[in-house]
Amino acid sequence: MARYDDDDETFDDEDRFPRRRRREDSTNNPGFWFGVVSLVMFLLGAALIGGGFAMVFTNLPNANANPNAVDQRTLMQIGFLIMGGGLASLVGMILGIVGIVLPGNKVPAVLGAILNALLVLGVCGITLIGMMNQNR
Repeated sequence: MARYDDDDETFDDEDRFPRRRRREDSTNNPGFWFGVVSLVMFLLGAALIGGGFAMVFTNLPNANANPNAVDQRTLMQIGFLIMGGGLASLVGMILGIVGIVLPGNKVPAVLGAILNALLVLGVCGITLIGMMNQNR
């Protein structure tokens, strides 16, 4: 008798291999989506801050030797990039906290909140270091 005999009533694959429980629909999961948006905001903030530091390292290599050679527009662009990245990370951190509070999958929300908090603390720390070194 073949395994998949149509006349066989005793062997049924559904009894042997029961269906797995379906996962919850992620479209009705607000905590998950707030976490995903939080991670996207982290990537945006990291890209902006990275762009700002790339401008620092490429446009200001010898600013200590001749401070008057620094273009003011370049300094403004660097400041806007770094502060814009910090603001995007702050918004991402708030969205991550909201995603933690809402029901659903909390893994992306926790990751987004932690990574954005580290990025915000890093921007604040670098800003404070820059302000302390300004008087020298």
